Amino acid sequence: MAVFELPFNVIDTRDHECDSESCELVQQLPTALREAALENSFLLRYLHSLPIAEIGIPTYHEELEKSDGDEDSPNIIYKAHAGGTFIHVFADPEGIRDWYIAIEPSAEHPKFPQIMADIEEGLIEYTDELEAA
Repeated sequence: MAVFELPFNVIDTRDHECDSESCELVQQLPTALREAALENSFLLRYLHSLPIAEIGIPTYHEELEKSDGDEDSPNIIYKAHAGGTFIHVFADPEGIRDWYIAIEPSAEHPKFPQIMADIEEGLIEYTDELEAA
């Protein structure tokens, strides 16, 4: 799995249980972003990992508009029309090139850790077979 450093400090939210009724972040979100986040738990989890006090709440667009490219310091989340993926466009702190961060439901499956463990074990067994050949 590829690992890369984001242009902001990510907040560890593993222990956070979000109750949308009382969650402070959910209450702060603009209506369209709140609705998208409540419909897509992976997006809500991503939003919880953002240092909102540092970078602010991203604006939300159903589609990225051509005029959005004119922003000097974008902080925009938009819905990509492929498999429920969202993209977070975030200004590079060094001003080099904006970041396009994919927000995906890839690890949403409740059995994801077990599935990955099974795959890993299968790969190990396959490696043993190759060494024996």
